Amino acid sequence: MQRTVTTLHYFEGWKISDIAGSLGIAESTVRAHLVHARRRLTDFGVLGFGSVSGPVTRSVRAGTPEACGIQMGAG
Repeated sequence: MQRTVTTLHYFEGWKISDIAGSLGIAESTVRAHLVHARRRLTDFGVLGFGSVSGPVTRSVRAGTPEACGIQMGAG
């Protein structure tokens, strides 16, 4: 789930509210997944100092994770 939330938010540009609605989870749960993902990426040396915000690559607003090629339950 963490991978799905992180991919949708940072790589696909989805808003937290859109992710929560699409996955059927609370917005606070989406935010928690993002916090933990950033912490893990920092621990692995993928992220340096500073913050991550906005889409990292092009924004794809397809409406569902499956439409973006994301398998549910893969994270």
